[in-house]
Amino acid sequence: MVYFRRFDPDIWHRRSIRLQGHDYSSPGTYFITLLAADPDDFFGKIENGSMSLNDFGNLVQLTWNDLPNHNLHISLDAFIVMPDHVHGIIVIHDTGVVGADSVRVDSVRAGSKPAPAYHGLPEIIRQLKTFSARRINVMREMKGTPVWRRNYYEHIILSKAELSRVRQYIHHNPVRAGSKPAREDNPPPVRAGSKPAREDNPPPVRAGSKPAPLPIPAKPAPTMEIIGRLMVDGIPSTVTPIGSGHINDSYLVTVSKPGAGLEPTPTVGYVLQRINHQIFKDIPGLMNNIDLVTRHMREKIKCKGGFQTRPSSNPGQTRPSLNTKDRPQTHPCDIFLQVLEIIPTRDGQLFYSDPDGNFWRMYFHIPGSCSYDRIESADLAREGGRAFGRFQAMTAGVDPAKLTITIPRFHDITWRLEQFEEAVKGDAMNRVCTVIREIAFIRDHAQEMHTIKRLVESGQLPVRVTHNDTKFNNILFNAEDKAICIVDLDTVMPGTVLYDFGDAIRTGANTGAEDEVNLDNVGINMELFAAYAKGFLGEAGRGLTRNEIDHLAFSAKFMTFIIGLRFFTDHINGDTYYKVGFPGHNLQRARSQFKLLESMEKEFDTMREIVSELVN
Repeated sequence: MVYFRRFDPDIWHRRSIRLQGHDYSSPGTYFITLLAADPDDFFGKIENGSMSLNDFGNLVQLTWNDLPNHNLHISLDAFIVMPDHVHGIIVIHDTGVVGADSVRVDSVRAGSKPAPAYHGLPEIIRQLKTFSARRINVMREMKGTPVWRRNYYEHIILSKAELSRVRQYIHHNPVRAGSKPAREDNPPPVRAGSKPAREDNPPPVRAGSKPAPLPIPAKPAPTMEIIGRLMVDGIPSTVTPIGSGHINDSYLVTVSKPGAGLEPTPTVGYVLQRINHQIFKDIPGLMNNIDLVTRHMREKIKCKGGFQTRPSSNPGQTRPSLNTKDRPQTHPCDIFLQVLEIIPTRDGQLFYSDPDGNFWRMYFHIPGSCSYDRIESADLAREGGRAFGRFQAMTAGVDPAKLTITIPRFHDITWRLEQFEEAVKGDAMNRVCTVIREIAFIRDHAQEMHTIKRLVESGQLPVRVTHNDTKFNNILFNAEDKAICIVDLDTVMPGTVLYDFGDAIRTGANTGAEDEVNLDNVGINMELFAAYAKGFLGEAGRGLTRNEIDHLAFSAKFMTFIIGLRFFTDHINGDTYYKVGFPGHNLQRARSQFKLLESMEKEFDTMREIVSELVN
């Protein structure tokens, strides 16, 4: 006989472990941690400070990337799949819907497809766990087997400093965890009162019905055929989407080579990218630019007694180490430890064009490296300035005339303003009536913003090799936060050094995010401006002309204006250029830039004084 114990709510009832009183459908930034049911390298392994995902880990990454397609009111920030858990940051944006955990954002017309719902955090986590578990169980033919532990940890991020700390924790997680023998079950320490949370109960499924599959992403994913066309040294084992760029699609590819036994040994990693040929019309010219500049930089490193370190592309060969003990003690300068190196195709080309007209290229992956979307300390800002200053100094010997213009009129303010006026006149999406104030702001600043163009055309500013996209996340750092490589070289072409300095200040010294929701958070951080300028001028200052130095402060205003102008024009045109995470994203970006410009205008005299003092 079987006896059943009577239900005792004091013993068996599972109380909510979410933060009492908080509406988890409200706008906010949430740090989440999910634990796998199986603690033994379920999603992959950590190798040489980097996470090598297996097929299950790749499915989790794919499901995470797909969340905004089902939740238009969210954007995704830092994320990492670890051997037995995942960490991620989810941002829920304000769409005017309050207190609703599953409300439709838009009304649905008869006969149309339902619009994605406005879900709160519990439902978003349920989607991530349910869809990933379903895919994993189909792959391993174990329907219904638990993939995740029931609960999940969440923490509400309330400050920029805290956001930066959590981002760094996520970025460096494989490096730290690689030295730990035990599982790391908890996220980084948080304030008292933060609690792990659990999902609300999922909606019931009708008998006999099948869960709807996730839609297939529209953008092409790399195939083994594509990877096989490139000179990878081994057998491809995992392909993981990485990066948060607006233009190209990037993937981390790990390969394995036969080891001493029967099992292959994981080894070199590569970064595979699909180049956006809608933006970059001359792919051969673009790749020739990168090849010319990176070869010159490697030669410069070699001449100065440094080493270019990378995994071997030829079996049996060993590359020289960059450890201090292996370098000459009289090394003449502190230069880059790494330079991007293109992996050619098997027929010796710099890129591969697939039958569908997509263009693919590959670099060696730099293990143990990370990048930052934001600068939170003067030391990091100074190191970033030194990095781009070194880039300017190391490319000084390249003739700009040999470079292809990869994006014609990229920083041509006259042309950008003409595009803006055409967009306003056409008003393709009927958005002009809602942005009258922004249109007036642009027109009020237009005349001043021609200053740099006039100086270049009159020969008062020299034309140099410039990076043209000096966002801080285009610098790779090591675990000691030392810059080791400059990446994203697609826009390397002739220009003025003012473009590079100005864009770095725009992205690096902003107290808010590039797409900040609360404009009160946006402004220029003068401490970070001074630190970056000190690092940059310390490396590149001796090679600059007086006119270049005198206009460094103004360049920050110029680049902030022209990027805001481009975001705004794209919003008016219907978001055809930049990737967007939600409706109105480009407008939000533009407003953030214009608020930053206003802050720079208030601090402009101080900015000029700082540059002058550093030079003198």
